[in-house]
Amino acid sequence: MARRIAVIGLGNPDRGDDAAGILVVRSLMERPRAGVEFLEDGEPFSILGRWDDFEAMILVDAVRSGSPAGTVQVFDGRALPPSVRVGVFSTHGFGIHELIGVGAALHTLPRVVRVVGIEAADFTPGAPPTPEVERAVAEAVEIVVEEIERIPLS
Repeated sequence: MARRIAVIGLGNPDRGDDAAGILVVRSLMERPRAGVEFLEDGEPFSILGRWDDFEAMILVDAVRSGSPAGTVQVFDGRALPPSVRVGVFSTHGFGIHELIGVGAALHTLPRVVRVVGIEAADFTPGAPPTPEVERAVAEAVEIVVEEIERIPLS
């Protein structure tokens, strides 16, 4: 298998700050990297069957942790704090916690799982992202690039 990393932007581009993950990945798609596949998905369960195609995965999504809007945080996906609400606005009610749990149960999780979260404030349907989240997208892009460089591949 080729050494590959998946960077997956999650969210809904038509629900305010929920667009954060999608916006980050769209920006990253303009900077292709060998061995890295950039994907965007509004429903994380649709990509679950492909996880074992990758050695590492970085999920990018809007989060709610109590931090100020626009704060960018990085988490180990295998030890995601329960107080951090990620992907809570999926239309099926599943978040990244549940998604990672299913991947672990099915033994399809990549060896390395990171979550890059942008603190969100507004999920109004039809609204644009808040200015804080729009400003945080550029920071999150750079953090994802740094995370890609840090991931040890076999």
